[in-house]
Amino acid sequence: MQEERRGYRGQLAHADCAELAVRELLSALLWDPVEERFEPSRLPASSRAALQAFYARAAHGGAYAPDASAKWHAMVSNLPGVTYLSGERGQRYEMAPTASSVLCTLSHLLRAPLTNLADLEAIWREAQPERAVRLRLRAHPVGVQIEMRDGPRTASAANATTAAAATATTAAATEGLPAGDGVVLRLVLAEGLKHAFALRPWQVSHASNSE
Repeated sequence: MQEERRGYRGQLAHADCAELAVRELLSALLWDPVEERFEPSRLPASSRAALQAFYARAAHGGAYAPDASAKWHAMVSNLPGVTYLSGERGQRYEMAPTASSVLCTLSHLLRAPLTNLADLEAIWREAQPERAVRLRLRAHPVGVQIEMRDGPRTASAANATTAAAATATTAAATEGLPAGDGVVLRLVLAEGLKHAFALRPWQVSHASNSE
């Protein structure tokens, strides 16, 4: 996923970095590394139909389509309670890069109350208990970061092969990180800079090895 510049209802285009951060987090939670596809069945039943359709695998449309960024931007703009930096009243957009904006947006999309990351973590631990997802809010030199980790996987005899393959994929993706780190994604939210960006395991590993 790449940052783009998006307007809303004919208004001036701005960087969609915070909107992209929300999509990065949700995509990481829904991605199945074994099947190599998004798994919308992990979404709460209460989720907006538009969100489920966005991640549903189809011949065209949604997260797999060239216009995915435009559709996503429209879905997450002008939501009640979310802080935006641009737009006329009733036509707000350019999401503020804050943890509260991310949580409020996800609360609207999932149609579930999310007061903190623990609420979001609980949803995924129920939907995918063998993965043991962990979500934490940590300090960062330019703001804060939302950190997503996969915990040790557990498996029944029926799904042992699938779980083993997923574990191997996760291990490959986090190669070079400290043992047991399990980091899948870090989202850096720099409110003062009006910017947000994602750090993935291989990027973190590269930075560590270059020091």
